[in-house]
Amino acid sequence: MAVPVVITRPCDFPEVVEHGAGAVVEPDARQLEAALINILRAGEAERRQMGRNGQDLILARYTWETRVSALTASLRVVRPLPPRTERVRDPAGFFVIGQ
Repeated sequence: MAVPVVITRPCDFPEVVEHGAGAVVEPDARQLEAALINILRAGEAERRQMGRNGQDLILARYTWETRVSALTASLRVVRPLPPRTERVRDPAGFFVIGQ
């Protein structure tokens, strides 16, 4: 079940608000309370939509596959892979060089 979230600013995840998945507040009990009350007062349909928005965000940007792709792209900028003829996959599926 996808649900809305309330996080504090130090979590550094502004996409929560940008994608309508919940609220970001300062680490303060009163702000946290107010955000939770606002979400609870929202209609059922709005809460469900917020949960779906968050779920869609995570599936689009934060799966293992998407994170590995982003990391691989960053590493290729630092050290490009050698020509294809020099690359070999080990039994686990990773590229090894010089074998």
